[in-house]
Amino acid sequence: MAAAWKKTPPPSPAVLKKRQELAAALDKFVNAAGGWVISPHSERLVCIEALPGSGLSLKLSELGWHPVFLGSGTRVHSDGIIPVDLWQVEIPG
Repeated sequence: MAAAWKKTPPPSPAVLKKRQELAAALDKFVNAAGGWVISPHSERLVCIEALPGSGLSLKLSELGWHPVFLGSGTRVHSDGIIPVDLWQVEIPG
């Protein structure tokens, strides 16, 4: 039996363009808040890394996003290896 995701048709060009525009705006906001978007802009589910205690998930919630906490990990950064929290949001469309 084929996996369900294989049966999902690709988004239309208009939907994909809108998703990419929303993802680019989200990326800009997240970067300005000190976080990192680690998913391609064409993805429906976008993963975000943020410093623990940064309040980025609360800021996203206040803007109408619904961040889901996925766990904690580390990121290689110019300051060395730093702890991060991993969040996921869904881009509509």
